[in-house]
Amino acid sequence: MGEHSKTMAAPEMPMRPLGRISMPRLARRIWIYLLLFALLVPLRSALAQAVVGEIVSVLGAVEVLREGRWRTTEVGATLVVGETVRTGADGRLALQLANGTQLKLNANSQLELKQIVPSGGPAPAATGIVQNILRLLGGEAWVRGNGEDLEMQAVPATATIRGTEFNLAVELPDRARLAVLDGATAVNIAQDSIEAD
Repeated sequence: MGEHSKTMAAPEMPMRPLGRISMPRLARRIWIYLLLFALLVPLRSALAQAVVGEIVSVLGAVEVLREGRWRTTEVGATLVVGETVRTGADGRLALQLANGTQLKLNANSQLELKQIVPSGGPAPAATGIVQNILRLLGGEAWVRGNGEDLEMQAVPATATIRGTEFNLAVELPDRARLAVLDGATAVNIAQDSIEAD
């Protein structure tokens, strides 16, 4: 090979700067993200709005707090987590919860459905965390449970019911009366705890 030898150069490849995506690829990615977003938002909303109770009996004035407004309700209406029901001076209400619990509210009562796990839902956690939580804001409630622990919160106390039937009356501002008809309970009042059968 003499002075006249030629060196072979590699063919030039078009260089694309790192970190840049072509317009068709970018458009495709945006379309995929929008599609995923459109599918996941209704699914999340549906899970958050799962029906956890049905009104089976109404007598007198009964309302549900839904989307920030009190609305008159009737037999057959469904309830979701976070909603609150109340009865007027002449009102009575019976609910069937999705976990099998039956509940009746007396006159001038108000109850919030904080958390209900439907029958056939996830098994109670091994940690002993109560999965069914109701909050009685005032008035009187009778409950026949399904045998699972149920936490009933009230202004002066919180009761974890480990039984099947009880009655709780809240007398504002700081009194509550709990009658356990069948089963056992643990009641927490501020720093104190009481166990009863």
